[in-house]
Amino acid sequence: MNNFIKKLETLKKQICNIDELHKETFLNAVDQSINFTKKLPEFISHPDVQYTLDGEVFFFWDKKPPLGFGDTSNNKVFVAFYGTDIGEYGYTYKDNGEFIPGKEYARIDSPIPIDLLKELELI
Repeated sequence: MNNFIKKLETLKKQICNIDELHKETFLNAVDQSINFTKKLPEFISHPDVQYTLDGEVFFFWDKKPPLGFGDTSNNKVFVAFYGTDIGEYGYTYKDNGEFIPGKEYARIDSPIPIDLLKELELI
């Protein structure tokens, strides 16, 4: 996990690509994504990472298909770090093409929601 955290730290170098109004939000979102990563169990694989020009950072994981093979495009887990001062983040899953919102209010200073952890265990 330490190499992945180092990779997230390098995202801060992308600040030159972020709109001036959102630079602080972006730095906060990167820090929040790092704090979230530190809470993940070691067996959870590293996600794909993307960011937006308005400062948000997104994690994406492909869940294993029900039979262990096949298309994963309709089975995903998403986590979005908004960089807000209160440290809230969003999460949702995509099962068979249907988006299912997270069940709990998620904040970076709280444990990872149980339903999110259960979905991540399917990766």
